[in-house]
Formats: sequence, structure tokens, C-alpha cells
Amino acid sequence: MSRFEAGLFDVTDPGRRQLTGRPEELFVRYRWRHSTATFGRQLLVMPLLNPQDGRLSPNYAQGLWLEINELKSTALTAGWLTKIATRSTSDWASAASSIGLYPTGVDETGQRAGYAGHLSSRGLGIVGLSRQVGPRTRLQAWNYYADNLFNSSFAEATTGRAVGAGQLSLGAQYHYQRTVGNGGNADPRRAYSSPGRQAHALSARLGYQRGPWSLSANYSRITRTGRFLFPREWGREAFYTFLPREREEGYGGLDAAALLAGRTFAQVPGLKAEVGYGHYYLPDVREVALNKYGMPSYRQLNSSLSYPFAGWARGLRGQLLYVYKGALGKTYGDDRYIVNKVDFHQLNFILNYDF
Repeated sequence: MSRFEAGLFDVTDPGRRQLTGRPEELFVRYRWRHSTATFGRQLLVMPLLNPQDGRLSPNYAQGLWLEINELKSTALTAGWLTKIATRSTSDWASAASSIGLYPTGVDETGQRAGYAGHLSSRGLGIVGLSRQVGPRTRLQAWNYYADNLFNSSFAEATTGRAVGAGQLSLGAQYHYQRTVGNGGNADPRRAYSSPGRQAHALSARLGYQRGPWSLSANYSRITRTGRFLFPREWGREAFYTFLPREREEGYGGLDAAALLAGRTFAQVPGLKAEVGYGHYYLPDVREVALNKYGMPSYRQLNSSLSYPFAGWARGLRGQLLYVYKGALGKTYGDDRYIVNKVDFHQLNFILNYDF
């Protein structure tokens, strides 16, 4: 089955065609001055842990969430999450049980990863700090502690300056990860993160915006020290080179470069056209220690046209998305490395209604 098609239904039961639903936002919230404390089921947006897009239903999380905004130009965020409602599923699951609902790839020995349903964790702790430094510079740092699984740290700096009639922007990211405890299971064949694993990743952006036009050149590097891992069930990674319909999670020794461009139209408020093209150089598909999903190096082209309706249709958003992926690396004539991975064209017509 196409992994893209399965995501339009419940990935835990793709054959079911009945409409399903789940209780999502249900919480109590306390406000004090500029800060809030929220307990319950809620929608959270941050680097790495985020709603992703809205296929069937976006990601939700359950737990205690604090947002402290008492210092000027500074925001402190902290929380402890125990359950996740994963996109394209119809049920809530514990943090450990939610990992492995999507394809799991192979472990570092090349055997099918066996961690789904066999992980042990008390939950996910998150701390985030962001600060606005002057009118154009912003710093942020996040730490994700998944008990008995892994620890992932993320830092980003963005800045900009006026250049001619436009705005030049710069961005830089650094990611560091390591295994915590036994990686989820004392049996290495059932662990999510192998003992001793470490991963380092960098991403950079140079952008320019002038009037309705925007353009950016982006680069990402994951070192060969280990796979970059973060559960795909919890959100998408924040690399600048990200293009919809593919990920950079699950790999080590990756180099990626992408050009992104966008244009808005004053004549049709809200209408936006976007194009992205990138080359993604991965380890050989047979180098399983650094290539979790058996993905060959590839090139990808995305073209998108989106429009938020107004008037009586307010809340309705439409998008037309075209994707092409072509192989750059060896596939050895094996369909496992080709089908639903490279050498395909895909057309998406998407309607979302927000209320």
C-alpha cells in the first residue's frame, strides 16, 4: 500500500472506511498576568513536536503545559506530556505506545525494527526558551526529554536586515541527540534508540524578501555519528530543507540543499504560490546503520498553490500540491528502494475547514 494513501485514513486500520472521531481539545487553564498553565488535551506547536498537517486530524498531546511571559521579550515554556493523539489515527495512546504507528524501518543491523508496542517510558518532558533581541533577531532553544528513550536538544538563531527595497534574512540551527536509559527496551532488537547513539545536525538558511516575492537557499547536514531520530508520530523536523511529503528523520551522514521560492498576489488576497527544489544525499540504502528507511539519495520538486476562502466560505482553505521525486542514489534494481520512495509524480488536492 502507498504510505501516502494510508495517511488519508486511520494508519492503524487502513481498510476501515467509516468516518471516525476522537475527543481532542479538553482542558482546564489558569491565567496569571501574562502567563498560563494548561492541563488536559491540547494542540501544541513547536519545533519537532507539532500538529504536522491535517490529514484526518492533526497531532494533539495530553499533559501539563506552562507558558511564562513575565520577562520582557522572553518566553519560557515547559511541560510534561503523557499521551499523544497521532495524526491519521483515531485513538489516544501513551507516549511510548504512540511510537511505531507509522512505518518503523530497520534497526542498525538491518533487521526489521521491532520496537512498536514494546517500549517503556513515563512520558515526554519539554523545556523551551525564546528571546527577541532587537527588532530583527530571535533566539530559541528547546530540550525534549523522552524518559528511557532519548534526549533531543535544538537551538536556533534568526536575524535580518534591510537591503535595498527588500529584507535579507539569516537562520542557523543545531540539533544534538543521545539515547536515554536503554532506549525503550532492554532488548536491543526492540529499542527505539540504540544504547550509546549520538546524533548532530546543522541547518542554515539565507533568504531574501522583496514585495510579494520571497527566495531562500537552504542547507542541512546530519553527521555520521548516528541516525537523527524523532518519532514521526509526534511531528515533523524543523530543518530548513524540509519539503512536504518527505522527511530527513531516520538518517545519518545526510547532506541536503534546497531552493524555496514564494509569491503572494495583491489582486487576490491570500492566494500564494510556492516552489521548492532540493537534492538530498543519503548513505547508500545498504548502509543500514545510517539509513533507517532504505531511502536512496533523491531530488524533489514541489509546486503549490494555496488559497483561504473568504465571505460565506470563511474557514475553508484549499491547496493544490504537485510533487516529483527522482532517484539520485543506487537502488540495485530492488523495488523496496523504489516503490513509493522515488521516481514518481504525485498530485494532491486538499481542502481543510477550520472552525
